[in-house]
Amino acid sequence: MSQKPEISFGTPDALNPEWDSYASRWAVDVADFGSPLEAAEFLARRKRIFLEAQTLGLDKELLTPFEPDQPGFEARVKAAFEKMASVAGMAAE
Repeated sequence: MSQKPEISFGTPDALNPEWDSYASRWAVDVADFGSPLEAAEFLARRKRIFLEAQTLGLDKELLTPFEPDQPGFEARVKAAFEKMASVAGMAAE
């Protein structure tokens, strides 16, 4: 997983928080997506995933291992949850 660079923008405050590893896990690099439009579309899709997870009682931090700042996030989440559904289905039988 790529790490965003530690950048200094002066004294952190509410409008200019310090860049940390948590922020890095959720920020996207436009270069990873090919264009600003593709990055924005990815962020919109990711937001829908987060909102749906929230309606199911799942915190977005549960999705952190699926690299939410990288292309392919949706596919990784889908594959994991399909596998869980399959295992849960077998357990219910």
